[in-house]
Amino acid sequence: MYASAATANSTKEIATSDTTENTALSIHSLLIKTTDKDKDKVLEYIDKCELSTEKKTQLKDDLIDAWDRYPDGATKDDYLLCEEVGTLIIEYEQKINTVQKEPLAEALPTIEKPSPYVPYKYLLEADYREQKVLFEYIDSCYVSEKEKQEMKDSMKDIWDRYPDEITEEDYDTLSYITKETSEYLNNASSNNGVKWNADAYGDIMEKSCILWGVSSSHTQYAKDHADDPDGWYDNVTAGDLWHSFNHYYNPYAIGGLTLGSAPINCQMHANLAEYHYEDGEFPDTYEDLAYASHFLTDLGNPMHTGYEFEQIANRWVHWDYENYVSSNWDSGYNFHDTVDATNTYYAISGPMEAAEELAESIHADLEEIYEYVYYNPDTFDNMPQVASLTNEFLRRTTKYNTGLVKDVRGRKGDWDDDDDVDFDDFVEFAAYYTSPPNPYDPLADFHEDGDVDFDDFVEFAGVYQN
Repeated sequence: MYASAATANSTKEIATSDTTENTALSIHSLLIKTTDKDKDKVLEYIDKCELSTEKKTQLKDDLIDAWDRYPDGATKDDYLLCEEVGTLIIEYEQKINTVQKEPLAEALPTIEKPSPYVPYKYLLEADYREQKVLFEYIDSCYVSEKEKQEMKDSMKDIWDRYPDEITEEDYDTLSYITKETSEYLNNASSNNGVKWNADAYGDIMEKSCILWGVSSSHTQYAKDHADDPDGWYDNVTAGDLWHSFNHYYNPYAIGGLTLGSAPINCQMHANLAEYHYEDGEFPDTYEDLAYASHFLTDLGNPMHTGYEFEQIANRWVHWDYENYVSSNWDSGYNFHDTVDATNTYYAISGPMEAAEELAESIHADLEEIYEYVYYNPDTFDNMPQVASLTNEFLRRTTKYNTGLVKDVRGRKGDWDDDDDVDFDDFVEFAAYYTSPPNPYDPLADFHEDGDVDFDDFVEFAGVYQN
């Protein structure tokens, strides 16, 4: 994904003779190349170190002399001096800051394909208590008492014959009962839109950026744009349907076909983000990364992964579940805390594949979460099983999002993408240090400000051999 600098060139640029070559390949020896605009910063760090005044003065004077001799008159002692100063700087940084260790990658979840999709399965397999709830729904329908009784008698008959003797005529009956009960249930529920709470998109995006050391300004920018796609289709004819299709993916739709374009949308915006990143266009990078994250995060919501017939008939289930998550985001079950405590990630193979895998893993629990809400409309929000499932959905979604951020921008300082920052990566960083005018690479630009300077050296040193 990124162009690599030639090892020979980067080594030659640092070392000016055979006598200095060994020390030139130490990370701290890069300080010999410090540009004029950053020399004062290096000297200020020396003043901050716990050294005697005499020692500080001596180090600064010797370092200024070394800079004056570089490159043609640099000596081995100059590189050793830079090694000493660099070590002091990193020790100081590590002492005053809590070093954010990179998260460890986890294996992707094992996904078991669910049984073939069966419309109205949630009605056919209702237990005794759930059957009573359904009858209560029927009693509230806007039909005559005679029709209510006929519906209940039909359901009793169907339950007696399920699963071996179900006919196509039974599905017509189930469709009619679902239509009549859903009219009442949908009217009894408020519509808050088919989407996660906006805070979920932003907070998951923020956490994923923080784990990879994205600057605070770019992290905030990505967080602010994470919920934008929910407003894109408001003025489109049949907007609800179009919106749902774009933010949805059922990996096991009828006939073995998939349904929904969320994975494709995730891939498209991730591609755009990567193009912008390689060109050093960081605001555009994080805007498109936020959009890609949005479509991925949508698939962490089980209601975005299947049960089309049920959800069309009973929209209130979708709405009530999302309202439940929203109302418990920063209070109650505090689902935001679950996102904030997730410090691992999935090493994804690509954005579209990640979206599809997330949808598959979440879809496996769709039936369970749907039935908790459907059969317990007034009490599901107090059920620990619902909270436990929701926490798992959010943890998994955050891990996939963190993998997405790494997939788009890489891990700073890790050119060979082997999840450590070692000597091979040091050689690469050395080639870009003080760039421009040297060739520029965003992997070396920790602060993403268009150059690779002393501030980036401090960050690189902090993760070197980590």
